[in-house]
Amino acid sequence: MPELPDVEIARRTLIKSVVGKEILSVEAIRTPGKLIRTLQDISEEEFRSAITGTAFKDFIRKGKFLIAPLTSGKSVVFHFMLSGWLDYFRSEDEVPDKASKDAKLRFTFSDGSFLLFTDPRNLGRVFLVAEGEFERLGVLARMGVEPLGPDFTLDRFKEIVSASAKSVKDLLTDQEKIAGIGNIYSDEVMRRAGIRPDRSAGSLSQKEIEKLYRTIPEVLEEGIAEMEAGRPRHMLEWRRKGALCPDCGGEVVAVKRGATHYYWCPKCQE
Repeated sequence: MPELPDVEIARRTLIKSVVGKEILSVEAIRTPGKLIRTLQDISEEEFRSAITGTAFKDFIRKGKFLIAPLTSGKSVVFHFMLSGWLDYFRSEDEVPDKASKDAKLRFTFSDGSFLLFTDPRNLGRVFLVAEGEFERLGVLARMGVEPLGPDFTLDRFKEIVSASAKSVKDLLTDQEKIAGIGNIYSDEVMRRAGIRPDRSAGSLSQKEIEKLYRTIPEVLEEGIAEMEAGRPRHMLEWRRKGALCPDCGGEVVAVKRGATHYYWCPKCQE
């Protein structure tokens, strides 16, 4: 699932590649045997009519969402869910077979380049809204504090922790409390802070809260830097059953919860 660093890299890439280009056409791509679920609350014809002839003015990240204001005054909102993504191509020759197979939506620009919204699991959502009016988009309208923004202060974080009855893992991944953190980065934050994921937020000491607060932006910024440099994310290497903890060399524990797993080191995390 794309998390904050992934979406931030997409934002930076798309600003460089597509902002200002006229959108010549929009196409919803049908896969045999699958319903088109990507476009929300609008028909393909209505979406095409509203988008064609406009241009993306900017790309703005809010948590895991990507918001693309148009020159028309409306905004396209991309919610990637588990496997959605945006890929930019200058020509058909650049498109790998997998992107062609998983494409759900295509924006073609006047210079012949194009943007594909790909989503192998067919769970991602694309909305068209009046600029800034996100009330009908569920969690986006209730999004919590941006962990890389100026509002993410220690006092604000202490308030979030003190008001929570959840586990630390659930608190960090609650998008209505802190925006953009998912399974990968929450596991890395807790490992570095030395806190086990099933601890209740209310059990944390002030020292632990302060360490957790400092670690969150540190891990996210490091994730962004790794991706921007094209390096493999080392944060993924220890997140597997039987892997060794990067700090103590002890065996990492994998806990299955619903459809996901979380990973932690019993020796390093208390």
